[in-house]
Amino acid sequence: MNAERRSIFPNSQLESAGTIRFEQPTVETEQGLHEECGIVAVVDPHNHLAAHMAYFAISNLDNRGQDGGGVGTPSTVIKREGRIYELFSPEEVSQLEPTPLAIAHTRYGTAGGQSKDNLHPHEAQYGDHILKLAHNGTVAIPQEVLDTVPAEILTSSDSKILTHYLTLKRGSYSSWQETFQNELPHFKGALNFVAITEEKDIIAVRGIDGIRPLSIGKLKDGGWCIASEPIAYSAYPLYGEFARDVSNGEIMTLTSDGSIWSTTYGEPQDPTHCLFEDRYFAKPSSQIVQNEPYLTDTRFEGGQLAYERFKKKGFEVDHVVPILNSGRDFADGVSSASGLRVRHTIDIATFHGNGRSFIMPEQLERVSKVQKKFVTIPIPPEMSRVIVPDDSAIRFTTSPEIVKMLKEAGATDVHLLLGLPPVTDVCNDGTNISSKTELPAARIMERLKVEHPEADEDTLISLLEVELATEIGATSVTFTRLEDLYAVHKREPLHSCTHCFDSISPRKKAEIQREQMPLKKEYKRGKNPPRLVLMASGTGTNVENVLMHHGDGTLSAEIAGIVVNNKDCGAAHIAEKFDIPVITLPSKGRLGKEKSIINEKGEFLSPREQYFLELAQEIKKLDADFVGMLGWNLVVDDAFIQSIEAPLFNLHPAYLPQDNGDKVMTSRGMIPVYRGPHAIQDVLENNEKITGATVHLVPSSAVDRGKPVLEQQVRIYSDDTLETLTQRVHEAEYMIVPAAINRMAHYIRKGYDIASGKIPF
Repeated sequence: MNAERRSIFPNSQLESAGTIRFEQPTVETEQGLHEECGIVAVVDPHNHLAAHMAYFAISNLDNRGQDGGGVGTPSTVIKREGRIYELFSPEEVSQLEPTPLAIAHTRYGTAGGQSKDNLHPHEAQYGDHILKLAHNGTVAIPQEVLDTVPAEILTSSDSKILTHYLTLKRGSYSSWQETFQNELPHFKGALNFVAITEEKDIIAVRGIDGIRPLSIGKLKDGGWCIASEPIAYSAYPLYGEFARDVSNGEIMTLTSDGSIWSTTYGEPQDPTHCLFEDRYFAKPSSQIVQNEPYLTDTRFEGGQLAYERFKKKGFEVDHVVPILNSGRDFADGVSSASGLRVRHTIDIATFHGNGRSFIMPEQLERVSKVQKKFVTIPIPPEMSRVIVPDDSAIRFTTSPEIVKMLKEAGATDVHLLLGLPPVTDVCNDGTNISSKTELPAARIMERLKVEHPEADEDTLISLLEVELATEIGATSVTFTRLEDLYAVHKREPLHSCTHCFDSISPRKKAEIQREQMPLKKEYKRGKNPPRLVLMASGTGTNVENVLMHHGDGTLSAEIAGIVVNNKDCGAAHIAEKFDIPVITLPSKGRLGKEKSIINEKGEFLSPREQYFLELAQEIKKLDADFVGMLGWNLVVDDAFIQSIEAPLFNLHPAYLPQDNGDKVMTSRGMIPVYRGPHAIQDVLENNEKITGATVHLVPSSAVDRGKPVLEQQVRIYSDDTLETLTQRVHEAEYMIVPAAINRMAHYIRKGYDIASGKIPF
């Protein structure tokens, strides 16, 4: 597989950083259609109920779409308008075809986008190549792409154009994976999708910016589910366990027998997760970003910080009125910080068509929806000064109606406290904001900047809050500060998409990130892949897994050799079976620490130090671009790491943090970090609920403290034994090791110094 085939547009502006221009079609398109959709892909190799599971999984994501949806299998696509749980009768669901593979989609659309033609999955066929694709996000379509697809497709959505273009280009490459590697870099924006090919494989892609979330879960009966949020596969009837995030820029292939492998496209960069999505669209029960807190916790902490800002304004309030259900956790945080009682004065009306008013297509429909959505109960005179926490206000459609309803119920003072900063810019990456005219905060802020040219950001926001309060009839309005959002999500500013708040695009942040990444010497091997040397001491099951990927063309590295410290170990016999060179350097009797040997520089060395220097020399003879320890049972020293002159990585049978800390956030909460050779046994003895597997860099001899390249969680059950848990950890290792190797190889070919630890794995 030629993973690095040259771009078909070598002289295009698309390859010039900072000068990229995107030409949109001038014919009628989905103007204003920006989707925050939900996508699902299911592999069920044993029961062949993937279509049923995909339908139930996407139904759990109805928070992400209220306009229509569909299910796609290798032979069928069914899609309809309406709420996802209304699309199919129970009889129709039960009659979905038996299949090991299926994808599904739920969407919402705005004015101009309400069309059956815009429902997903989209399908295209050119020659023998077929692609069924469900997309979450919005991408800019370059003019070169518009010039390629048939004219009748130009009246369609960006997602349909993407589907047809990729299918058209498939014939120019050896595989779908190579097609995506070469063609996807031309599309900028939120590019998450799941697809089924004519080869009856599922391919899932997370965009290089990582704006939209995508994760993979392991299902209870075997198989896998990839989804926009873990809630899709963690509930009935899938009961899957979160395994890991799909990495930004990852092309993940899932086959009907349950096998998984992946490769990478594009320039390396940290993901820029959408903070608006975390606050507005995602369910609080989701851990939307691996290694970050659950959203219910971030919203609670956000409420605490927002109240501290409100308190400085000096208003007196009597109780907290949450906006259910969206403001529940935020309100609990406000109550915790203020000591005020939460009183559920506003409740949800029993109207089954209710959903998020922000994503309704027309203003009149939004207002009507608000009036149907809420009911209030009377407010006693002694509780008339209320603070109303809500997760957000975008178009401020709901806010004046809520203020009016509360005053009619007896409130004298209504203070609106919002869980987001003011939304002051449009978004072209998957959120339904197509024009600043829709945004009161943007309209007012632009005027304030003209009227107060010397004012700083804090002053402008304070003035904005006063004007918005007057517009909606509230006593006051208070926004959450952007820096507080960074704090509660435990996230760096460069790792967040905040364009709708501060007008800084993910592309700009990516440019800054890449400028900070250390470049190594230019890769000199031409079309040949990077050379990988593996070190092993044990049975060699992970070595065998890697060699199998190498043999079937799904590994982006050339295996230069296997180094073992025992000629009779399983890894040595496996390497010989695959006709891979084996270097044996026995360690038995050579690991003493007392210094007695003098090297050519006149330095005293211990037998152990001498052994590792010899080992480094043997590895250097293999001309390795990087080196991996897979079941290597000796702790290497710093001199060895320096001497091999190549990045070194290790496989560790536990879940490691992104830094040197001794705790790590998991899908089951914070746990201690388990290092050393007995990590699996240690987590069992300490009754942990989660462990995992981690491929990490080895910058020094400090055990298991390098930056993770890829990690996967493994659930621990009450009846687990050391044997059963070890088996499941090994299964996780078999999944992540080839994917991590492919990612490192991809970055090495692009000339980045992965050994620095500054590369965004």
